[in-house]
Amino acid sequence: MHELHHSASHFNATISYRHFWAEALIKLAFLYPLVGVIFRAPPGVGTAVALVFALNHQVAHMNLRFEPRFKCLVNHPQYHRLHHSNASRDANINFADLFPMWDFIFGTMRRPAPSEWVDVGLHDDRAPKTVLQGILWPWYRKRQSATAPFPDTT
Repeated sequence: MHELHHSASHFNATISYRHFWAEALIKLAFLYPLVGVIFRAPPGVGTAVALVFALNHQVAHMNLRFEPRFKCLVNHPQYHRLHHSNASRDANINFADLFPMWDFIFGTMRRPAPSEWVDVGLHDDRAPKTVLQGILWPWYRKRQSATAPFPDTT
């Protein structure tokens, strides 16, 4: 499901809205209530945290070239762009949504070079071409994979 979010070939704030519709429903129905129960968070705290993460999600996906003063502490566009890179060497890195320290702790951190702005998107033209393909993304991708020719290995 999350592949739709990574299918955009241009990195900008609109990517933060490019998600398969069921992804948000699953989070609202299962993930957020579970976290609220585990941490015994009052509803107001959950709302405040959601707003902070939503704002951060916008900033992390902006096509802005700036160096935040505390770039090692907070996610920023250049750092998060590596997570969206279409280069295989950048697969499975920079997962942290807000604090890169989590990537450091779990060994998934890659700091960008000062002038590194990688290409993003899916490298094999799997991005949806229409709104309907985006709405039906998992089924469209499954059908697309089933009808794709096998690669020539000779």
